[in-house]
Amino acid sequence: MGKRSIFRSHIIMLLSASLLLSACETHPTFLGLDPSAAMDLMSQGSYDFLVEIDVDPQRLDRVEIYGIERGSAYYTARALEDLGRQELAFALLGRQHAHGEEPWSSRSARVMLEQARTDEQRGTAVGAIGSLSSVEDIDDDLASAWIETLWSLGRYEEMLERYEAFGRPAVLSAWAALAQLATGHDRAVDTIREALQSAPRGRGLVILHDYLQDGISGSVRDHVERELRPFEYELLEFRSAVAEADWQSTADFLATVREDPDRAPSGEAAQALGSRVLIGDLREAWFRRRESAAGAEIMEALSIRLTGEVESYALEAAGRLWRAESANRQAVRVLERALEEALPGADRDRVLFHLLHAQISYDHHGVIERADRYLSMIHDPLPFNEIWERVLSHLLVNRRWQDLAEIYGPVRRYASERTLGQYGVALASAIDAGFVSAAWVPDVPAGVSSRSHVLEAAYRQNGSIYYRMLAAVMLGEPLRGMPDDARVVEPPVQSLDDRLVAGYLDFGLVDRAYAAVREEGRHPGEDVLRRLAVILADQGDFLRSLRTANRLTALEGAILDSDLARIIYPEAFAEEMDRVLDEFPLERDIFYGLVREESYFDPQIQSWVGATGLAQLMPQTAADVAARLRVTDFDLTDPYTNLRFGARYLNDLVVRLDAWVPAMIAYNAGQGRVRTWLSERQGLPMILFHESVPFQEPRSYIRNITVSAVYYEFLSGRGDGTGVIRLFFPELGDLRP
Repeated sequence: MGKRSIFRSHIIMLLSASLLLSACETHPTFLGLDPSAAMDLMSQGSYDFLVEIDVDPQRLDRVEIYGIERGSAYYTARALEDLGRQELAFALLGRQHAHGEEPWSSRSARVMLEQARTDEQRGTAVGAIGSLSSVEDIDDDLASAWIETLWSLGRYEEMLERYEAFGRPAVLSAWAALAQLATGHDRAVDTIREALQSAPRGRGLVILHDYLQDGISGSVRDHVERELRPFEYELLEFRSAVAEADWQSTADFLATVREDPDRAPSGEAAQALGSRVLIGDLREAWFRRRESAAGAEIMEALSIRLTGEVESYALEAAGRLWRAESANRQAVRVLERALEEALPGADRDRVLFHLLHAQISYDHHGVIERADRYLSMIHDPLPFNEIWERVLSHLLVNRRWQDLAEIYGPVRRYASERTLGQYGVALASAIDAGFVSAAWVPDVPAGVSSRSHVLEAAYRQNGSIYYRMLAAVMLGEPLRGMPDDARVVEPPVQSLDDRLVAGYLDFGLVDRAYAAVREEGRHPGEDVLRRLAVILADQGDFLRSLRTANRLTALEGAILDSDLARIIYPEAFAEEMDRVLDEFPLERDIFYGLVREESYFDPQIQSWVGATGLAQLMPQTAADVAARLRVTDFDLTDPYTNLRFGARYLNDLVVRLDAWVPAMIAYNAGQGRVRTWLSERQGLPMILFHESVPFQEPRSYIRNITVSAVYYEFLSGRGDGTGVIRLFFPELGDLRP
């Protein structure tokens, strides 16, 4: 037994002794244990000693939960859950909730509802939720879980009280209908109809469907059968099947809608189907059942009997179903009609997004001709970046240089900053290559060159680090936003989310801290995220560390100082990397950038296509490399082996293709494709060759590796970062503004 194990055994013996003596002690304890010793173990993530704790959950008192004001009962309860001590964990959560300090009080109530196993525990949990300070503390998911628990306890009147208190939200309408049916309420049928029209997918619809079939009797059944129409029964069965993703069981209803047009897309059916929620369910069902063409035709027919935004939504559904069938001309025809009725903002953006994707599949010229009109209609330009990237690739492949210059005008006025940077760098590269006349570029101020005009905008934008870096080199300016050793540290203002996550870390619950950070709707601050990222990196968990750091850099006002940059761009597996790079003449910063992009330094990671390990090698590629290296037995999850094979493969590609960017695109997309693209695009500078590649993934791949390699070069002190850019894009090697 090692020293650490002996030490831990002694600690557990001391803790057990303190438990036996706790009745005689007068100082505060934690579950009868010495709080300092317990905290030392828990902060290291060592909770085994809790398995032996002998405390009656029904007799907890305040002395037993020393430090409750710091959330210790909550965190200990979460550890006890993992150890199978559910009853004691539940009791601790109850005490923490009763103490009232946030965020642990409301969080304890939520967890109690999730963990309740008996009716007694469920009753305690719903009472805890009911005592939360305001309706704003209860989101839709919690409200639904709460109401469902009330249903399981038979507390129907309380369900209806809560439904009214929440303002009769659609998300609870199916549950309200159930409670009204159970109590014989005369509004039950009306509420069922409201649920059919507006309730989002969820268990409430499933339980309502089952209850109507088997749960009601007597006068209630007579009333429902008299008032609820057969079509509404069918509709409820359909919505229940969709909620359970049982697409096979949607067949009968879809057949009714498709085969009986006099009944389905007109009259009561048209009225019943005329809601956004139902149109969304129908579209999803037709798509999942691979009956998109039939669904598109029905949605078009239905739209004729609708008006306003619901008409637009039905037409949008039809257009998206045509797209799923690759019937892009039909999709554009329908989506143009939807665009006329769509409300400005998110609805119009969504319709326009699908319209442009459909049109660009067969008519790039039409998109380019209407670019000014389309761009001027967009509310949020960010989701459209991919579309304008596809347009740019088309312009470069077909060498439509004047169109490239002319489209820059609307791009500058309406597109996202990232797209502005992308088009500016591409246009400047085309000017440098002599493809574009400076006179073609629109709206250039007097006394300013066209090249400087587009590059200055690319250099100033904050939507893309990559295009900002390229613009800097092309202008001869320093790289903007590089890490600085100086970090101004201000006293942190801790939010409730900060306190929750910090407590997980204090108590050694790193996995739960990471889960909380990634929880939707949670917004922890910089200090907590930085601390978690460092802990994960120290544990060698670079994948989760980098994901946490990415969340950190996305914070408004976040500054990339040197410490944070080294978390985001770690020199992981340095010993193995040194051995590999001694064998193969690759640039260290570039290979680090590639491995970071491929795996986030997770040696066990495997992609859905079967690529494995740090350098993400496919089985056949690995076998070929192994043969060249004369290795007969290998494990791709071994860091050194994987890095060695990846380095050999990349080095071979660089030698064969005689350039870094094509070699890395070949690493990602295959050597045969790259040779074809090089042959078709002869004469294009490397910047434009990269932008002309017809697939999104390799274009993003090069951008990400470039940025990573620049940071690795800068942080290591091997250069200012521009050396990598000039290696990737040789046309910039001797370029001076």
